[in-house]
Amino acid sequence: MDSASVPAIMTSDESEPEFASDHFDLLSIDQVQERVGLKRTAIYDRMKAGSFPLSVSLGPKCSRWYKGEIVAWAKSLPRGGSSD
Repeated sequence: MDSASVPAIMTSDESEPEFASDHFDLLSIDQVQERVGLKRTAIYDRMKAGSFPLSVSLGPKCSRWYKGEIVAWAKSLPRGGSSD
């Protein structure tokens, strides 16, 4: 499926549309850590507590996260220095 046939999703803080297929891109733990600024342990602790998107298993020792879920989680965080 090419990007011309995929509906675009505009977000309020983006000048370029984000294509719906980007939502399903998979991120490794290293990529998630880099994007959200949390350590591996904090990510897994928050997953267990239900306050972070769950990973999908691609096999033994291979977990990935949907990019769209990570982006949505980050956008849902309170602004103004509130801590968790």
